[in-house]
Amino acid sequence: MKWSLFFLIALFGYGITPLRAADASNPPSTSGPQIINSPEHFYNDGLEAEARGDLADASLALRRALVLNPHFSQAREKLNELLGKMGIPIQATWRTKLVSLCSPDFLVIIGSLLAWSASFLVVWIFFTRYLGAQESSKKRSYFLLLSLSFIFLLGSALAFLGTTLDPRTRAAKIVIVLPKYDFKTSPEHREERPATTPLRSNPVENGPILASIPTGSLLLLQSRHGVWSYVKMESGQKGWIATSALQPLVPETK
Repeated sequence: MKWSLFFLIALFGYGITPLRAADASNPPSTSGPQIINSPEHFYNDGLEAEARGDLADASLALRRALVLNPHFSQAREKLNELLGKMGIPIQATWRTKLVSLCSPDFLVIIGSLLAWSASFLVVWIFFTRYLGAQESSKKRSYFLLLSLSFIFLLGSALAFLGTTLDPRTRAAKIVIVLPKYDFKTSPEHREERPATTPLRSNPVENGPILASIPTGSLLLLQSRHGVWSYVKMESGQKGWIATSALQPLVPETK
């Protein structure tokens, strides 16, 4: 009885996962009425920015679409195309490698099902089979409880790993290098964004430059102190950058 209930719940979880995967393989429609701050809204914003030649702004919009829907394949392909044009390398971190192997949503669903099922069975077996049982029966129940406890820990670890790998978990701390336009004297008399922004060792205008960060790059915000922000690059390099050159990955609500 107990194992049949456990496998029934587990099979239910496996049944849900293909449905979620099917939704992910069919990205949202980019035509027709759209909701503000929806994935398709940001996707179309990215296409419009690309059409007017602002690749950095386009990459920001596409990244925001992927925050709302990490499985939006059209936005992912377009973003990779733009990053290639901008000369920004697509670094494969341990997070991206694990996500490519297994969906974070899948880990959360399976882990949660394992943890909840095991915890339910532990309580049920403890009160119905362990308490008041004979010594021989207690030993069998004891080892069964240990096995279920291990399954509970395994499920909790999988759910935690899935939550950690989900890009939506860290999105609030991520910023993109998007400096303001500078007026350039040219035949077209147009404004252009600086190609790079300096990462400095100290929060001062003339501080030593640690690196030149290409426009459109992602950074992890550590802290913000007025006109300067302390950030971390994907390579692990930390330093100070002008706050005015940064845009949050998650749009600020007013």
